[in-house]
Amino acid sequence: MLGNYQDYLRHPDLIAQKTLGEDSVSLELRLPSISIELESVSRLGSSFFDDAENIQQYMINGKKSVMPSVIKITSSSHQGFLAILADACSLRSLKKNSMDKSCVFQIHHLLAPWKVGFVLPLEKVSSGQPLYELAILLSSELKSLRIDVAPFKLGSTDSSTKWFDGAGVPFSVLLSPETLKNGICSLRTRDTTLSEQVHVGSLKQHLGKFLIPNLYASKLK
Repeated sequence: MLGNYQDYLRHPDLIAQKTLGEDSVSLELRLPSISIELESVSRLGSSFFDDAENIQQYMINGKKSVMPSVIKITSSSHQGFLAILADACSLRSLKKNSMDKSCVFQIHHLLAPWKVGFVLPLEKVSSGQPLYELAILLSSELKSLRIDVAPFKLGSTDSSTKWFDGAGVPFSVLLSPETLKNGICSLRTRDTTLSEQVHVGSLKQHLGKFLIPNLYASKLK
């Protein structure tokens, strides 16, 4: 179980061992504000078989009869999920050298409820406008590959990306009127805040490299 947690934590190095007794240890995630137990391991020895008949108390190991020993491993999916959520939350400055900070939910991209969000930097967009229709088309292409898309955000780029960062959306696609002219959109990554220029025709393939399980990789060809 522990290996699964480590795959999705931002800080797997914060997992530490705690001795509970002579025959028991636990593994917990130690964050600055909270410690969360992930699993515990206890050695019960052979006492588990005390009530069994003599012939059932021994196991054959080669040519020898040996008394088995029981190891008990306890883990909780609720605790593991809580650890992943707590580990994903952080504060980040809105701008360089700024004291104003906002919450960023840096959950693993495969666990994020929404994988991609579209930013339309317009005060008002109606369903008949070309930029909105382009967003609908790109969103439909991603959804056809089972990539979950967040509701569209209208307004300034800063306010929209701030909302997506807080909701844990790994990638934001920024569309502008220039996109309608040259086909270029800006793809922003939540964790690094860096953006790259991507043509809308290759957006599906570009995002698919990160978000689509191998089962659906053939759909990109």
